[in-house]
Amino acid sequence: MKGISLSDKNQPEGRRFIWSDIISEVTRRKAMGQRADIFSDKENKIPPVKIKKGPLKKYGLGAKYSGVWFTRREAECMVWLLKDSTIDEVAMKLKLSLCTIINHLEHMREKTGCSTTSELIALVHASEFLKSVDFQD
Repeated sequence: MKGISLSDKNQPEGRRFIWSDIISEVTRRKAMGQRADIFSDKENKIPPVKIKKGPLKKYGLGAKYSGVWFTRREAECMVWLLKDSTIDEVAMKLKLSLCTIINHLEHMREKTGCSTTSELIALVHASEFLKSVDFQD
């Protein structure tokens, strides 16, 4: 039985992978207790990038609402909403999907105990939120 050929335009001419051969080789290596990562390039392996992660910046609503804070993305969404942008406009400006903006709004409503977005915007507008914002829009 002939296996399915997988050709890649980036591969040198004549280098084709046959799925049945790949499965046989992986099975053979596993049976012998060897590593089965036959597509890895161990000689030219690029080391993983280490990302320095510090504490997340919190954007609070002031003393009146102590303990309530937004993430940077939530804060960015809120800044645009406070400038009378629609949810669709916020998504376009931040280059995020509409669903992501809706999720951010839902998280902010949960954090503040608001039941509607209008109530959330009014609460944030009355708070000291804009004093904690340290980014440009």
